[in-house]
Amino acid sequence: MGLAALAYLLRLHRLNVESFWFDESLTALFALQPLPVAIQSMLQEGLHHTPLFYILLRPFVSDAFSEFSIRFLPAAFGVLAVPLIAQLGRFMGNVRVGLLAALLLVINPFHLWYSRETRAYTFLMLIVLGSMFFFSQNLKATRLRNWAAMAVFTAIGINSHHFAFFIPLIQFVFIIVTFKRNYVLLRPWVGAQLFVALSFLPWTLIVLNWGNFYLSSAAVDRPVWYDLFQTFWNFSLGYTVHLTLVTILSLAFFLLLLGLGINHTYRTDKGLFLILWLIIPPLVTFLVSFRLPTYMDRYLIQSLPPFLLLMAVGITTIRWRGLSQAAAALTVALMLGGVYRVYYDTQIYDRADWRSLAAYLEAHATADDVIAPWYYQALVSLYFYYQGSSPFEPIISFDKVALPAYSSLGQARPRRIWVIIEYPNNSAHQMGHCQPFDEQNLAGLPEAKKWRASQQSRLQERIDFTCLRLELYQ
Repeated sequence: MGLAALAYLLRLHRLNVESFWFDESLTALFALQPLPVAIQSMLQEGLHHTPLFYILLRPFVSDAFSEFSIRFLPAAFGVLAVPLIAQLGRFMGNVRVGLLAALLLVINPFHLWYSRETRAYTFLMLIVLGSMFFFSQNLKATRLRNWAAMAVFTAIGINSHHFAFFIPLIQFVFIIVTFKRNYVLLRPWVGAQLFVALSFLPWTLIVLNWGNFYLSSAAVDRPVWYDLFQTFWNFSLGYTVHLTLVTILSLAFFLLLLGLGINHTYRTDKGLFLILWLIIPPLVTFLVSFRLPTYMDRYLIQSLPPFLLLMAVGITTIRWRGLSQAAAALTVALMLGGVYRVYYDTQIYDRADWRSLAAYLEAHATADDVIAPWYYQALVSLYFYYQGSSPFEPIISFDKVALPAYSSLGQARPRRIWVIIEYPNNSAHQMGHCQPFDEQNLAGLPEAKKWRASQQSRLQERIDFTCLRLELYQ
């Protein structure tokens, strides 16, 4: 209870300091729209959207907009994961393992960041924890109530996030690998998956009726083997971008603890289950990404619990108690450094400051001006923050370009154009912030970039906000 209370305080601290970035705004918009409209919007965005999380979020979204209220639900899911991982750790090892794993989750920078973001990632991890907990209970004694609970958690998962399909994959691989010892698990597991499939049938029929099938991802590049290391980096310290000597030594220390945990458990069914749970999602995603880039650390948050559990086992297996306590203290200290960065290091952890940009436009743009976001997606973020009267004319919509004009008939003065450019943020690992602005690599179609280059003589003002640039042309 104490650890859950600490998790609650950490996840609510400064929860509304930063404005929504695009993904959060899109999530809030799905939850705010009437349900039929929201479902159509999800389908237009692609098959990677499944509806349950957005439905659960609806009571927290209203016209009285508040980042705190909309981010509260993911924070609550992050807190609920703490007692669940403690119980799983107690079953996999002992009470000390469970409490230590829970403590590491409370102060884990990666989990803390996504507990403070209006997305389904902490919900996905909570659901995976629940399904894996009840599945693992059947290693001790197979019971109907465990299978039923596992099926319910899995069904909730696949109706909430497309990466929840790793839940049955991990369980199936474990049963096959240990089939001689656990063959009795196969039949009830298959029965549970039939229930899961049945729960997904309504959304499947909606998608089939829609008839437009595609899956998109924020990832743009094929991964390399170094990406797997960076995922581990994120799971432990939180991604710090630069691989300094201190970072290298810290990661080596975490790898040592992980190795001790794997070495102590791999001969047991419980340990093998944790290892498969840890490695299958990143490895499969890595391989799939050579065909369809989807490798993003946030999608792999479901592998964080076995990582922390195996580290906790590694710490508790150190025979000399004083050294074991020192290892635990050092682990906590290193993660607390990551917690501090999440709150206060704006060079690594920050979100696009749509709030300040919208306030500036409200103060300086007039009804005769036009606001021209570089991409139409910016309208989603501006919907929540901009309350002015200037019209919007996005420059690039899908593969079409509509270049704004400077004046029109009947206007008393030339029309001013406010161009909004959002910095790229497509890193597979960096949780917040964005990539440096680069004129040469500005995303956009050739005619749009040519228009911007030809108008530099008209550029009157340039204002930079966090991850955003505002340019005034006259």
